[in-house]
Amino acid sequence: MRALFKLIKWTVLLAPVVALALAWFALSDTPVIAEPAQLSHKDVARARNIIKENDPRGVPEGAVRSIRVSEKDANLFANHLLQRFDGAAKLTIEQGRVHVVATAKVPKLPVRPYVNLELDVVADGRAVDVRGLKVGSVPVPDVLAAWLAPYAFDAFAGAGRVKLAGSVVREWTLSPGYADLRYVWSNDLLDAARATVAAQLDVDALAAYHNALASLQGEGIGRRGELTPLLTRMFAVAADRSRTTDPVVEHRAMLAVLAAWATGRGMDKLVAPDRQTGRPKPFALKLDKRLDFGQHFLTSAALVAAGSDTVSDAIGLYKEVADSKHGSGFSFTDLAADRVGTRFGQLATGSRDSAVALQKAFAAGMSESDYFPHASDLPQGMTAEQFAQQYGEIGSPAYREVEREIEQRISSCKLYRG
Repeated sequence: MRALFKLIKWTVLLAPVVALALAWFALSDTPVIAEPAQLSHKDVARARNIIKENDPRGVPEGAVRSIRVSEKDANLFANHLLQRFDGAAKLTIEQGRVHVVATAKVPKLPVRPYVNLELDVVADGRAVDVRGLKVGSVPVPDVLAAWLAPYAFDAFAGAGRVKLAGSVVREWTLSPGYADLRYVWSNDLLDAARATVAAQLDVDALAAYHNALASLQGEGIGRRGELTPLLTRMFAVAADRSRTTDPVVEHRAMLAVLAAWATGRGMDKLVAPDRQTGRPKPFALKLDKRLDFGQHFLTSAALVAAGSDTVSDAIGLYKEVADSKHGSGFSFTDLAADRVGTRFGQLATGSRDSAVALQKAFAAGMSESDYFPHASDLPQGMTAEQFAQQYGEIGSPAYREVEREIEQRISSCKLYRG
């Protein structure tokens, strides 16, 4: 009996030491992946085609569908998901397995702040197993990894997602460079997607900012002229609400409402008509004396607030390439407005401290030049042929030179210095 008590005693004493040692070896000073995969305009175009080909509207319950995902698309999707964790991933799809290397940063950890993971996801028909999991330099037994995987996935993607996936997936096939999935369509998939989007936004906050916008316009603010006076008042509303709520959540809702208003799309989906106390007048506000700049700025800021800064940049680039072929032409002016919106959205929702600082900056008095640089003199309206003649292609030295000029102008604004 004394031996048993000694064993328990030493177990209790050593447990914290063992836990600290495991944490030390599980964490790292450096990320295993320094730079995540970047979206290009071609990636956005391909994603639009995938979504179009798998549009759920009109698909009968129980219909069997198939989708093929390339290794590149899988990497882009994984990196998009990991953005909110300041992380990155590299997926290699091989015969029968996906090799995953991923990293994420633990916030407010002064030393060894990175969690680096390495594992294999093995698929055989409907069965999916996790093997060879290593957290930092700590190997995890396959049995334990398989037990933890469903809980980790539900924590990451939302409760019940593992059960839902198991009920609809019919077959996984992994071959070099590609993952093929056969699944049975269920309306529960659409409900789950809607729930995921809705969970990122506070319904009460959305209604509050929608109604604040309508009320301010009733006072004559935000009908015409510059965007800044309206933003100042909206951030005052956010500051007041943030006394009892999370300012990041408030800004996310506010920017979603402003973006829906600026584009003229989706407001009723954000805020139910029975919660609207008024209807905002059509968007007619300007930045740098241009209406479209305000629209680009607010849309990009809202995308970043939703955790999609690389998506924001890529969608802006995709639109300009599409316009060069079919529309108003490629414009660095619009790209600049998108990039400013991205920086603004990062400040608005990057952390509680940055969100509060932005509220204080507007309360102290914000001029347009403090957060939005002059951009209307940049090259614009180029056809695809004109763009190719002057800049060659996206990413060329000439193109990068204009990009650097845009970034320099943004960084010179008071709000983004330092």
